[in-house]
Amino acid sequence: MRVGKNEKTVKLEPKIIREYLLSLLASENSCQVAGYGILINTRIGFDEEKLLKNKKIIARIIQRIGLDEKRLIPLSSLTILKNGDVWNKIDTIEDFQALDLFVACLDACGFIYNGLDTIQRNINLVGEVNSVIISGNGRTLVGDDNEWLTAIRQCVIGAMYYTVNIDNIKESLNTDMNVETNKKSK
Repeated sequence: MRVGKNEKTVKLEPKIIREYLLSLLASENSCQVAGYGILINTRIGFDEEKLLKNKKIIARIIQRIGLDEKRLIPLSSLTILKNGDVWNKIDTIEDFQALDLFVACLDACGFIYNGLDTIQRNINLVGEVNSVIISGNGRTLVGDDNEWLTAIRQCVIGAMYYTVNIDNIKESLNTDMNVETNKKSK
């Protein structure tokens, strides 16, 4: 996906999105911005500077999915493009990791709200029994990766919801990607 003239292109495929988001993770020596992913009580730390430099690209991805038009979205909408094509079917652990990183990244960017109140609401929506699936030990408790992914697709993906910060997305789409230029002009 072309973001703009002379800017990065990010293709929407689970493997590519996963690798792209992994490149934005914080190291021990960097300032972090954390976001919650799909699994409850798991925060993922992103490098603050890298995230800021890539925020417009992430906003463009969101725009391609259609999140910039809705205030409340189900988790399932993060797997489908505006045109109806499914970019992530959550068929493999890597596919799930891509979606989990994507949710955490959107939270860290402030594009969706996935704080403790959202997590509690999603636990209630998924149900007490099924909430084990999205616990940190869910994959281990189920025992089989294919069964766990099936449970994610059948019981979780359509039941979890996030509030979208449309204004933050629009603001990011309209900002200059060069962080150093923005700092110098202030």
